Amino acid sequence: MKPFYVTGHMNPDCDAIVSAIAYAHLKQQLGQDAIACALGKAKSETQYLLQKFGIEHPKLIHTARCMLSEIEKDDPLLAGPDLTMKEALDLILSRKNKGIFIVDEKERLLGLLSVSDLTKLWAESGKSLKDLISTATLTNIARVLKGKYYCESKQYHPSGIVQIMPSMSDKPEVYKNSIVIVRNNPDIQRFVIEAGAALVVVSGEDWIDEVTLSYAKEKGVSMLHTDYSVIECSRLIYQTPSVKSVMTTDVMTFQETEYVDEVSDHIAKTRYRTYPVLDKEGRVVGAISRYHLFHYEKKKFILVDHNEAMQSVRDLEFGEVVEIVDHHRMGGIETVTPINIVARTVGSTAAIITGLYKSSHVKLPKNLAGILLGAAINDTMCLQSPTTTAFDHEMVKYLEEVSGTK
Repeated sequence: MKPFYVTGHMNPDCDAIVSAIAYAHLKQQLGQDAIACALGKAKSETQYLLQKFGIEHPKLIHTARCMLSEIEKDDPLLAGPDLTMKEALDLILSRKNKGIFIVDEKERLLGLLSVSDLTKLWAESGKSLKDLISTATLTNIARVLKGKYYCESKQYHPSGIVQIMPSMSDKPEVYKNSIVIVRNNPDIQRFVIEAGAALVVVSGEDWIDEVTLSYAKEKGVSMLHTDYSVIECSRLIYQTPSVKSVMTTDVMTFQETEYVDEVSDHIAKTRYRTYPVLDKEGRVVGAISRYHLFHYEKKKFILVDHNEAMQSVRDLEFGEVVEIVDHHRMGGIETVTPINIVARTVGSTAAIITGLYKSSHVKLPKNLAGILLGAAINDTMCLQSPTTTAFDHEMVKYLEEVSGTK
């Protein structure tokens, strides 16, 4: 659950600053996560009061809008560019993610790969698929087929054509620079080696005769054994290219410091399923979708010493007011749900906050009592203002006792 932001009004006076500090502390003592905030720097007399009692200036806040860094996001699924297409698909399906972000060694974004990207590629035919398979390395092929090499050629330059179960009656030239998947038949193996195959994948029994092996080495043909069947090999071979060959590099990204409402406007014009969120170093720190932007938890505000939107934090319509503690006339803030309001016709909000400590039976720290006393005296002009009441006198006397200050 997000914290409550306890804030006074714009151009804060002593009562606004101190009330935010003291009420945030009270909320914390009651088991709630609350942060004291200010909508501007404290004036000199308030700064003196805070310094006198060893209290830090509250956090400055400038808007009620949420940045991407402040909302819930998906953990990004990251992988390096040398991951095979099969490994990428397995990873996406195991994590039930919409996509995988391809990153460098410093987790900076290189590209994006989704399940739909992969399925579109495998549905391709002709030159595009041929060009893709030609990028698959011997290392990747061995990883995907879980195979071992009888021999590896340094002159591996495949055409990208995959041939399955060749026949010795075929024209030899169709196998030149091809990846050929065969059963363990020495005659067929030597036939495709002679034809100039780039790689011979042997499916089935794990053995090779010395004549065939020597011939493959002589002709610069790589040979790999796998336990997968010919049919399985013919399917898996198309999953051997690295993701760097198929990833989308034109990716819409967002910085974690961007505001949710602005990001929502951009996303509404696109149709991607997931978007990477980057930090200032360009590293991927999260993933968002439309769901995150339409269902995020807004910042929750407790307004002290004011109750009108024009006096409050900017863009308050993007936040949620959950409580008001004030001693002024009621203004026109609209809320979605009922809220708690503590409003009294007294001289200061500091006096109201002091009363809330007493009614909640929470011990008031000496230093907080000191700044509350200063705020109450300041806002009532030493208890001489027309708005001063007997309640103000009572609370000031109590604060003098707790703080040890006259």
